[in-house]
Amino acid sequence: IAWLTKDWFLLGVITTVPFFLLILCWWFLPESPRWLLSRGHIEQCAALMTTIATRNGKQVPDRLKERLQAVSFTHNTERNYGVVQLLNYSTVRLRTLLLTACYACNYLFYYGLAYNTVNLSGNEFLNFFLLSVVELPSTMLGWWAAQFLGRRWTGALSILLAAIFSLANAILLNTSQWVTIMMMVLSKMFNTISFLMVYIQCSEIYPTTHRSCGTGLSSLISSIFGTATPYIAYSHVYWNNLPLVIIFVIGFIGFINASLLPETLDADLPQSLLQADKFLTGDKYWSYKGRRCWSGKVRVMESNEQGHTNLAISED
Repeated sequence: IAWLTKDWFLLGVITTVPFFLLILCWWFLPESPRWLLSRGHIEQCAALMTTIATRNGKQVPDRLKERLQAVSFTHNTERNYGVVQLLNYSTVRLRTLLLTACYACNYLFYYGLAYNTVNLSGNEFLNFFLLSVVELPSTMLGWWAAQFLGRRWTGALSILLAAIFSLANAILLNTSQWVTIMMMVLSKMFNTISFLMVYIQCSEIYPTTHRSCGTGLSSLISSIFGTATPYIAYSHVYWNNLPLVIIFVIGFIGFINASLLPETLDADLPQSLLQADKFLTGDKYWSYKGRRCWSGKVRVMESNEQGHTNLAISED
C-alpha cells in the first residue's frame, strides 16, 4: 500500500479508517467473567457464565450465585489501589519488573528491526513486506508452542534465537543480499513469537484484580523506551553492523529476563495479589512443564482438582 500510494497522508488514512469497524465489536464481545467477579458484579457474572455453559452444552453448576459470591468475598478483601499495590508484594514486584523488562526488550527488538530495514540492501518496500508477512505463520507457530511447549521457554528461547539470527546477520551483512534478508526474516519470526508470549504472560501472571493496570504499566514503560528505536537504526553511521549488534544485546537481555518468569501453562491463575505473591514460587529454574513430558489428561485432571480445592476454600 505504501508503494502504491507514495503519500504519507493517504497511507495514514488507508491504514487507520478500517480500524473504526472494530467499534462494532462492542456489541458482540462479552465482558470478562473474571473481571466482573473481581469488581463484585455477581449478577452479571452469573448471567454470563450461564450463557457460556448453555452455548457449550454444559450444565449450570448448582448454587452458582452463592459460589461466585463466596469467591468474590474471598478475593476482594483489600481495596484495589492500582499499580501502587503491585510494589507491595515481593514476588509480584519482582515479576512486574521482569514482565516490564521483557516487554521493553521485545518492543525495542521488534521496532529496531523494522527501522533498520532502510539500512539493508535491496528494495526497502520488499524488505518491510517480508518482515510483515512472516508475522502470520509466526503467530500460528507461537500459539502452538505456547499450548504444547509452555509459555516460559517458548518466550525465552524465541527471543534468544531472534538475537542469534540478528548477530548472524551482522556477521554476514556483506555477503549475499538474500542471505541477509533471510537472517532478518528469521530474526523477526522468532521475535514475533517472543512478543506474543509477553502478552500471554502478562495476562496470566498479573492477578485478575490488577491485570489491566499491570499490563498497562508494562506497556507504558516499554513505549517510553521504544522512543529510542530510531536511534538504533541511526547508529549505523558509526558502524554499519552496530544496529544489529545492539539488537542482539537487547535480545540477550530479554532472554535472561524471560527465563526468570514462571511457567503458567495449565496453571490455576491468581485472582488476587495475595494469590499472585504465592503463585508458582516453588518452581525450579530448570523445570519444564511442557506437554511433551506430561499426559494432557493428567494435567487437566490436576488443574480441575486445584480449581475445586480453591472453590472449596472460598466457600469455607
